[in-house]
This record gives sequence, C-alpha cells and structure tokens, in this order.
Amino acid sequence: MRTHLVNLGSGPVHYADFGGDGYPLLLIHGLGGAHVNWMSVGGRLARGHRVLAVDLIGFGLTPRAGRMASLESNRDHIDRFITEVMGGRATLVGNSMGGLLTILEAAARPEHVRAAVLVDPALPRPRRGAPNPLLSALFLSFLTPGVGEVAMRTRHAMAPEKLVERTLALVARDPGSVAGEVLEAHLEMARRRHGSRDADRAFLQASRSLLVTLALKARFYEKVRKITCPTLLVHGAHDQLVPVKAARELAAIRPDWSVHIFDDLGHVPQLEDPAALLSVVEPWLDGVRVSQDRRSVGRAADQESKAAEDEDEQEQDEDTQGEVDIARDHPDQSQAGALLAGLPDLAAGEVAGDDGGDRTHDRKGDPAEDSADQADEGEGVRLLDRGDPARRRRSTR
Repeated sequence: MRTHLVNLGSGPVHYADFGGDGYPLLLIHGLGGAHVNWMSVGGRLARGHRVLAVDLIGFGLTPRAGRMASLESNRDHIDRFITEVMGGRATLVGNSMGGLLTILEAAARPEHVRAAVLVDPALPRPRRGAPNPLLSALFLSFLTPGVGEVAMRTRHAMAPEKLVERTLALVARDPGSVAGEVLEAHLEMARRRHGSRDADRAFLQASRSLLVTLALKARFYEKVRKITCPTLLVHGAHDQLVPVKAARELAAIRPDWSVHIFDDLGHVPQLEDPAALLSVVEPWLDGVRVSQDRRSVGRAADQESKAAEDEDEQEQDEDTQGEVDIARDHPDQSQAGALLAGLPDLAAGEVAGDDGGDRTHDRKGDPAEDSADQADEGEGVRLLDRGDPARRRRSTR
C-alpha cells in the first residue's frame, strides 16, 4: 500500500493506493475512520480492480484546509476524486458514513458510479425497534451547539490507545478479531490526530450533517429510489450503530438489490472478518463485471450494425443523387428509362407463368383483375408511343 497527497480543485486530498488492474474501485471510510480501515481487504480486491482508498475531508491524513466536512461537501470531494484521479467512473465501496456517501453519490451522479457496495451504511432509524439510549444521547450531544465541543474535549483527555480500544468495542462484535498490524495502523493514526482541533471540527460537522440527513427520512429514500447502478448491501446482524432492521427496511424498498446479512459480525465487517466480507463481495463484483462487459459488447455490436446501415443509406442516397443528375443532364434518356422501368414486372410475370408460380396464374379466375391488367398494358404501350417520335410517325402512317 502506497499513500499520496494530491491537490484537487477543492483542496488537498490524501489517499492510499493498493494497486491492481481492471475497473477502478474506490473505498470510502466512515465517521472517525481513515484509509487504514480498508487495509485487510484492499490488497485482495486489487487482484481484480484498480483499488484506491480516499480519506474524507478532515479525516485520516486529508486536512480540512478551511473546507466544510459536511456530507454534501464530502460527496463533492468524492465526485472530484472520481473525475480527476480515477478517470470519471468507479465502483464505490463504502462503510458506515462512507456507505451513506456512496448512496448520495450514486443518486446524484449515476454516470460516475459503475456499481455500489454498501457495508453497514448509515441509515435512518427503522420504523420498529427502540433506539440505543446511550448512543442516542451521544449523537444528540453532537447536535447541540457547545455540548458537542465539550464532548470532543472529553475525548482529548483519553490516550489514543484508550480511544481506539473504546471505538473498536463500539463497532466490532469481537474487537480481538482485528489483525495485529491493522490495529497498530489505527493506533498510529490516532496518535497523529490526537488533540487536533481541526479534526474535532471535521468530526462535529460531519456528525451533525449526517444526523440531519438521516432525520429527513422521506427525502433520503427518494435518493435511494434514484439509484440505477447494481448495488450490494451487506450488514452485520450485531451492528450496534445501525440496527440490522434498518438494513432490512432499505432492502424492502430496493428489492432489486443484492443483500447479505453476516450473522456473527458488527458494524465493520472489513475489520472483523475480512475473509467473510470478501467471500461475498468478490463474486458479486465479478458477476457485475461480466454482465457489464457483455452489455458493452452488445452495445458495440449495435453501434457497428447502425454504422453499416448508415453507410448503406449513404450509398443509396449517392445512387439516387446520380440518377437525379442524369435526369437533369440527359432528359430524353431519363424519360425513356422511367418508362422502361415498368416493364420488368410484366416480364417477370410472364416468366413466372411458365412454372406455375406467378401472380398472373393465381389471379386467372378473376376477370376484373384480367381486364385491369390488360388496361395497364395498353396504357404502357400508349406511354411508349408518346415517348418515341419514330413510333408516333409509324402509327400515323
């Protein structure tokens, strides 16, 4: 894993590069997280994709740099990153707030999102089920001006190691399942950010924006219904932050999405059991890739066929234009050609009559049609007489 800092139109952005080839895939962390949240799965996903993990505004190693860390600001941040770093289109994999941002981006900019994987996304509270009173009080404190700032100062009183320990106890069913090197990377990130007021502002701005967005439940589900890309929803049954009932409610609104519930996991499957998460996500991504490749081949064939049809039409137009030019430059030849054009049908009828498969034979029993045919033939002869001066002179003799 390599890390980079680039300057986009909105400001500096830090991201991790897991390498790989194939379609671009962007990993998006949650509230209080960073690119290190994806260390256990990024390398494996890079076997079939070009994998990057972005740090959101004010999180990880992306400085706030005077920017707001609201959901809308971070959605724009992701959109710019897709456009300027990833070539304009990517598969998004988002956890928690990152999953919510994936939903918002897929609804707002469908042309930029090839597919979406929602890993325990932040969701509105389900219709049924009592909320966790401690968590509700915690998040309500973030909403209250002044109280949230006090809560952040309380966090500063904790050592980075204690803060990471408490966070993992909240998000993972079994904190001990997190790999040692991944845990150490989280500790190092916590030490680097500890005591940063800019980090505190980013956390509060993102928290408040998230809570307001989820409180507007009808508006949120309007955005969910706008999503057109293939989507996979995975969720831990023991998620304390986002109840599994909320995920099932979302799945009921979008029955066309793929859904998998992990019976033994919590809010961060990518940290708790990377192999279990990959066993679901990788085959699904492979299926999406095959399906989209087939559609691309079909569209290419359609375009090739359409190009051939356009070429044929152009040739026909050129032939027609040539006839028009002849008619303009040689009016006598044009008139004779037009008169003679009616003869092949008559000749064809006579030839077909020899083997019994002609239209004249089929119509033999209809005197009215026979008379009409004779009249048409006579009219053709009269037209020929009028078109040929020599024949007019012979007829007058």
